[in-house]
Amino acid sequence: MVAATSGFHMRTALTLLVLAFAARTVHAQAPGMTMSFDRPPPPPALSAEDRQILEDGEVNDGQWIGGVAASIGLGFGTGQAIEGRWRDTGWIFTLGEGASLVTMIASLSAAIGECWDCSAAETHRQDQAADVFIGSMIVFAGLHIWEIGDAAIGPSEHNQRYHAVRARHPEMYGVMPYVVPSRSGGGGGFAGVSLRF
Repeated sequence: MVAATSGFHMRTALTLLVLAFAARTVHAQAPGMTMSFDRPPPPPALSAEDRQILEDGEVNDGQWIGGVAASIGLGFGTGQAIEGRWRDTGWIFTLGEGASLVTMIASLSAAIGECWDCSAAETHRQDQAADVFIGSMIVFAGLHIWEIGDAAIGPSEHNQRYHAVRARHPEMYGVMPYVVPSRSGGGGGFAGVSLRF
């Protein structure tokens, strides 16, 4: 029993001796560095845009393929919604294509209305309605083409911005070792690893 206890104390003493030696070696290898109990400076603050990009995350290949397919087949910003980028550009297509479709339908009914005994003013209104119909068709088609292009190209641009934000804020991700000296100043301290993700 006494031999087991003394063996335990010897291992504990040997472990403490090795840690003290390692701490002195680390301190000796970093000339010019001072140990301080002051708090380290805070990491740079995240802007609202950077925070949003981190919350949205990276667009994966499945989202990208589904987004392009939905943009071609459905439109109205559904592709951007699948890619997780609706707040970025998808709302433009939802509102723009929706407004142009409503305008197309409203102007079509006014343009093709039959009039047996039309006055010149009524004929002019029908011509204007036909012009509005054609214009809204062009706007709808242009927005739809832009939407498909954005769904195809936008994810790579988003992912580049995402990686740039992560590179500017490495303190938020990764493994960081740390050593904290004891408050008594007589040597010793604490060491560990911080994992952030």
